[in-house]
Amino acid sequence: MPDRARTLAALIGCLRGTPPRNVDWMSVIALANRSLTIAELAVALRDAGDAIPADVQSYLQLILERNCERNRRLSAQLREAVATLQKGGLQPLLSKGAVTLALGSEPRTAGRMLSDLDLMLAPADVPRAVACLEPLGYEVMFQAKHPGTLLAARLSRPQDVGVIDLHQRLLLQSQLMRPNLDSYCSIAASPVGKVLVPCPALELLILVLHDQLHDGDYWTGRIELRHLLDMARLTMAPGSVDWDLLASLVPAKLTQNALETQLVTMCRLVGGYVPSHLRNRLWPRLQHRRRMLQIRLPFTRVPFCLATLAAEAKNYPAHSALATSARDPARRPGKPAPIARRMQRLRHLMTMPATSKL
Repeated sequence: MPDRARTLAALIGCLRGTPPRNVDWMSVIALANRSLTIAELAVALRDAGDAIPADVQSYLQLILERNCERNRRLSAQLREAVATLQKGGLQPLLSKGAVTLALGSEPRTAGRMLSDLDLMLAPADVPRAVACLEPLGYEVMFQAKHPGTLLAARLSRPQDVGVIDLHQRLLLQSQLMRPNLDSYCSIAASPVGKVLVPCPALELLILVLHDQLHDGDYWTGRIELRHLLDMARLTMAPGSVDWDLLASLVPAKLTQNALETQLVTMCRLVGGYVPSHLRNRLWPRLQHRRRMLQIRLPFTRVPFCLATLAAEAKNYPAHSALATSARDPARRPGKPAPIARRMQRLRHLMTMPATSKL
């Protein structure tokens, strides 16, 4: 079996446009496919010339052409959906890959692989949004019954290459839902029309919350490499991220730990800029080292997960008071979830397929 850490280091070098010597291309391409960064790899190496074998060049060129075509179809789908919702009096907030698709440059959009289009609306507007999209041929795959649920609805059409996910709040806390988020957003002109997009600090937070807490990467130690690349690009422009604003949006200690762990991992793996006070604390640095150790020794994932849960036990009630108060009206804010529910969530995190995760 190839050395997983060495393969990751080689992939990172290739993504930076500087392939190391004696690359095991089969292993690097397999990891890029698994992490959904294969199109990013194709963009990074399309001018590498003789530095990579001819068959690897051909394969990457094919991947890039296919992904460009896929993203053209997704852009058309996004343009149609946004225009239809705006015609119905709704202004969706774009997030994650949809922002890249709408505002990114050609090399950036060519390398980004997306599986869905994420739009956020106020809870009261979700039924109207579904009603607007259904005449276009969309079918509802899922629709939440409670307005506090993170994912409000998922819609799809047979002819599309991606689904539309309608969200109504951030995972972090109930008060950060539409329209309360709008003060951190702005209207931007784009190839898909005028769209509402988050400021860099909020966009960064959305990526972190999705991976670290929604997908449970903070507990399991897994890494979503393509989102780290997105984050690094957000932070590279001087003054692009309002770090004070970002810190103000994560009042709970547990969420601060998850955020700073992701920022440390981003800096160490793919670069980017983060102020020293957000990457120098011991606990996030230990969590990053734990993630790197798990890449080399996968069997350590379960004991490290249990150790992190135990270490964060004192911080969980304050986090839970923010994160669950709007999700379940029958529960009092801050009231702990039943043990059975926590164990069910833990089993789910430990057994869920590691799609696109390292």
